[in-house]
Amino acid sequence: MARGRDDSRARDVHKEGRLTTNGLADHLLDPKRSTPVVVITMAAGQPGPYIDVEAILDAVNELAEVYLLPTGRITFALSDRLPERTQVYGGAGRVYPVDNTWQSDPYAAPLRFAFGPAQGPVATGKLIADALGSVHAAGLSTKRAGATVQQVEGKVEALLAGSRAWVRTVAGGDATIWQDLLFPGLPIDRAFQVGMQISGSLDVEQSRIDVSASLRKSGDALAGYAVGAVVLGRVLTLDDIAAVVELYPGVRTGMSATEVTGNPIDHLTTLMTVDEVLPVRVVARGGHDGRGWRLSMLDVEDSEPILASPSLLPGGPPWLVMADVAPEISTAVPGIEPVERIRPSEQSEQTEQLEGPLIVAELEGQLLRSQTSAQAVQIERDAFRGQTSELHARVQRLQLSAKKARTDLRNEKQKSQQLVKQLKSAKAEGSEDSNGSLLFKDPEKQFRFDVDVAYAHRISAEDKEIRPLRELRLGPDFLTSLTSIEGIDRGKVFDVVADILTDLVTELGSRDLHPLREGKGSAARDVIRHSDGARCMRVALQQRTPSARRLHYWKVGDTIELSRVVKHDDMTP
Repeated sequence: MARGRDDSRARDVHKEGRLTTNGLADHLLDPKRSTPVVVITMAAGQPGPYIDVEAILDAVNELAEVYLLPTGRITFALSDRLPERTQVYGGAGRVYPVDNTWQSDPYAAPLRFAFGPAQGPVATGKLIADALGSVHAAGLSTKRAGATVQQVEGKVEALLAGSRAWVRTVAGGDATIWQDLLFPGLPIDRAFQVGMQISGSLDVEQSRIDVSASLRKSGDALAGYAVGAVVLGRVLTLDDIAAVVELYPGVRTGMSATEVTGNPIDHLTTLMTVDEVLPVRVVARGGHDGRGWRLSMLDVEDSEPILASPSLLPGGPPWLVMADVAPEISTAVPGIEPVERIRPSEQSEQTEQLEGPLIVAELEGQLLRSQTSAQAVQIERDAFRGQTSELHARVQRLQLSAKKARTDLRNEKQKSQQLVKQLKSAKAEGSEDSNGSLLFKDPEKQFRFDVDVAYAHRISAEDKEIRPLRELRLGPDFLTSLTSIEGIDRGKVFDVVADILTDLVTELGSRDLHPLREGKGSAARDVIRHSDGARCMRVALQQRTPSARRLHYWKVGDTIELSRVVKHDDMTP
């Protein structure tokens, strides 16, 4: 029943059991395999699959291999050969991509469940999307060999369930566009909208239009992204200290935790989620491959206008939008009808109605009891399926709640950072009290006070126990250099000094900490003060700005002596 590039393989798995199951397992695990594989199973005791195998075969055609297995010794034998949590049985299906990442990360090949006929269409659609997405990810051609192709124009008439757009061509024919072959996993309404005009190559036999030639180039799509603009980006990958953000398909750039939060102890995994769409500020423009782009969320305010994301196709909708309301998740279990239990009184009535000789009545009674017992087992099975689906729905609701909580936490932290920034700006204007007077007449006392305030705000109460302030000295030229160098936020200086005194500076890559050297070559020696052996260190106060400011300081033992605030090209200790 299943077919792919090798029909005999599917028939062998059906007929010969363990021997050819090993062959299928070897094929799935083969690092040289060049085609995605779809494996569909039948539930135990069922004559056929709930998943529509023919629909999958029609969709993937020659693009992927398809196998159908009955649940039993064949699937158990296959499970024994595959890595943990990558098996498939019990009526479910799974697509095994060409990339072998799935062998260590089962989520790269998600299992698609079908508990009954009602779940079959949903699982079928997901498997088709998974298969075509795997074809796309492997860089395989989606054009069928020998297909009759025509260039057509038309208008999108409707967006269909799953990932299809229905098109009425200018010639009056009907055709579809498959989103999975363009951008797998992207919702159909992020690439197409009703009424938009399209043009592309029509596969006449499949009634499928390929519009890939009309896709906008990233350089054209992002031409309006100016430095300073707030735009939308999608989180692709994420860990505690960094995220990869996509501005446009293929245009991806990294964003460190220091570009998201001003608190050095924050973890990005508590502030955002994979696939979340976020507002980010463009700090620097880059190329079409993502290199050179720099993004920040540190000073993005709620009231700022957000530039609309570009469309993927001419006349299409923005490809990214902010999600306002999480979808409601239904707890109903589709396809499972309640089965009424047979009450004892009904059993008695049925038994009383039995006629015939005693032996016949006894046999009929045994049959009735057997049927009743089977019905009870079915009720328990359906109840278990219902509980499983309800638990799955609960997990989805919890995931949505957790995502919302992370978004709320990030927004609150950004508001807090904005307030802290305003406070720093007020202090930087002169650290004046309510009467407009400096709190200290002595500039050194005033500076030390400002550093203490920065330390109090920057380091949490718990971390103050393990990050006490080191001894601080001010070199003879430091305060003069601080007041004479313009274009630097004094509040930023206080923060950086607090980082230096707590040794936090060594953990923050954005500070670009390194020893000052006597020359430009890599073999140049560090600058050492002969009188006491102190080493001169250089730390960034600014990044990616003309004549970015640097701070030079001497370090000897646990003592820090601030030397000078300088411009980028000034290498004097």
